[in-house]
Amino acid sequence: MNIAKTLAWMVLGYLVAVLVATLVTVALILALSALPDGGQFGSFYNLIKDVAGFITVGLLITVSYAFPGWLICVVIAAYRSFNRRGYFLISGALTALLANALLEGLSGGGLMFNATGELGGVVLASIVGGAFGGWAYWRVAMVRFGKWRVEA
Repeated sequence: MNIAKTLAWMVLGYLVAVLVATLVTVALILALSALPDGGQFGSFYNLIKDVAGFITVGLLITVSYAFPGWLICVVIAAYRSFNRRGYFLISGALTALLANALLEGLSGGGLMFNATGELGGVVLASIVGGAFGGWAYWRVAMVRFGKWRVEA
């Protein structure tokens, strides 16, 4: 298969992974906001009004900060001929962890490692979302496209 088609599947896989990771993360954040009071005091209902904004900002943050982790994951997968679902699930979660660390480093303050309460829930939700994003990448770029690797 030619290089352009391979790159197109990889980029499409990344975009689908970002979309899935963001949607799962936002859904988990909304679920976490409903759990403490069951929506009784309006926390869930206040957040539900901002879902479009959450998704938009989430997509922009995810596509930017997850890129280095995705690139590392894809390079390792290409050179080691990894094409298993488990590798991409773990890589997606680690990519989310790296993205949170990058965001914390650039923002300059304890978003991730000192996170408790709502922020801790956001970090945890993004790691779960990242795992789902890794699965989505595997489905699009590996299952649909087939096995690929870099010939040494």
